[in-house]
Amino acid sequence: MVRSLAEDPNKIKPRVREGLRLVSGEENGPVVTWMRVHGAALQVPSELIEQAVDFFLDTEPRLVVGDDEIKALAWLLLTCRTAKFPLTTTKIAKITERSRPSLGRVTKAFAPYFDNGNQ
Repeated sequence: MVRSLAEDPNKIKPRVREGLRLVSGEENGPVVTWMRVHGAALQVPSELIEQAVDFFLDTEPRLVVGDDEIKALAWLLLTCRTAKFPLTTTKIAKITERSRPSLGRVTKAFAPYFDNGNQ
């Protein structure tokens, strides 16, 4: 009989992610990567994508529940709304195949970081 001496994987994963962020830096983190990938696919101007990335890194939003891809899409959507660039949740859902309700929840959670709640 072999017994595992390793810790619970659910306790290890956050520490591993944090270690990777320390090594690679936040500017190469998963949310930033998803913003750049999906921003290009959604035909968002590169200057606006970089503005979203910079604001995200400066703000360091916390305690928002959602996977990194949804967080990136919501942040990018709010940045586009602020800049009056025409990007909708419908277009995002169609191109990325992510659900509108989950995108809406995270967008609502991030809205206070933007002027006037950006709704």
